[in-house]
Amino acid sequence: MSYTFDFEGLLPYWDQFAEGVWLTIAPSVAATIVGFVLGTFRAIARTSGSATLKTIAGAYGVDLPADIATLN
Repeated sequence: MSYTFDFEGLLPYWDQFAEGVWLTIAPSVAATIVGFVLGTFRAIARTSGSATLKTIAGAYGVDLPADIATLN
């Protein structure tokens, strides 16, 4: 097989492809940052000495292994 791809017909639409890439990457990066920040604060709260912070962190979080076990 010696097929050569011809993308020349797509060149007029490069700006739409770039916008699509941006609309994919930007929310992914934002969600990663928010998740990292919330996870860090939750970890700090769970390891703190304050019972109130531990309760709040426990109420916010999800026990993933237990949730996965209920799916089976």
